[in-house]
Amino acid sequence: MKVTIFTHNTSKQYFKALYYLERQGAITVELLDNVHSITKPHKFFQTDVLIPFYGPYYPQIEVAQIAKKFGIKNIFMNSWEKWQEGEYVKYYCPKWIWYNYLKDVECVSVSKKASNDIEPYVAKSYHIPHAIDTALFKPLNVEKQDDTINILFVGYLEKYKGIDKVLFAAKRLENENITFHFAGTGSYKDAIKKEKNCVYHGFIKEQKELVKLYNQCDILVQPSEFEKFGITMIEAMSCKLPIISTSTTGAQEIFDDEKGGIIMDPTNDEEILVEKLIENIRYLSESENVRKRIGEDGRKKVLSRYDVTASAQKWAKILKG
Repeated sequence: MKVTIFTHNTSKQYFKALYYLERQGAITVELLDNVHSITKPHKFFQTDVLIPFYGPYYPQIEVAQIAKKFGIKNIFMNSWEKWQEGEYVKYYCPKWIWYNYLKDVECVSVSKKASNDIEPYVAKSYHIPHAIDTALFKPLNVEKQDDTINILFVGYLEKYKGIDKVLFAAKRLENENITFHFAGTGSYKDAIKKEKNCVYHGFIKEQKELVKLYNQCDILVQPSEFEKFGITMIEAMSCKLPIISTSTTGAQEIFDDEKGGIIMDPTNDEEILVEKLIENIRYLSESENVRKRIGEDGRKKVLSRYDVTASAQKWAKILKG
């Protein structure tokens, strides 16, 4: 079976379950983006299943609609919420185009919230969260720097990811035995380099190097303004790092049992949020036993919920129909 993914975001981390099935010989996978819809339109008709993964404001969904009319099975992959409000489908693409496309396709959503919100508009709605290879993302015996507490941020270095709050916290804690580590790219790169207790690792392409960095650190912080899932969090949890996060959709579902991490109470006051972040960093920094307990709970949760083998099995059933 040939499966074609059509997306504006070509990072393979979102499709690990499908690539796992490919490695097992169950399917073949091809990844196409917006450019291919113009340069290689024939590619969309040389597949058994088309999986569009788009936010609901992209007019490129018309490509998938055409493929569907020509008999290509479509399974829409979704991370967006609030479909009933038409909040996103009104800017660049008329919402009726989207609703017309969705009405007779199956949909796989990465969060329960997204699955519930899109359910009225699709033929069938499934919930399959993003997954990781827990045999790769695991605890390692790595050397750590003396007794320094190492705080890690991984992701886009942009305000919506809460990077500004992390830097504010770093400044407040610069005289304490705490070092902040940042991995990723974005507009805050230069600001990170200016802080004496901050280390910038750049964008880490090799996953083995990222696993090593997780294991060299003690706590992951993810104070995003919004997060539809949070792959970074489950990667860190799988390496037994405790998480400090804001109350986003992803965090609420990952930490629904209050194990594996700390969710800060929602607030629109940025000063209060920074204070809460500092408070939780100090709380976890002061007790190795607490960090160990939360980290072990997180690893168990990832093994039971987010392992790629389980997600791949769910995808296989849907693909077979």
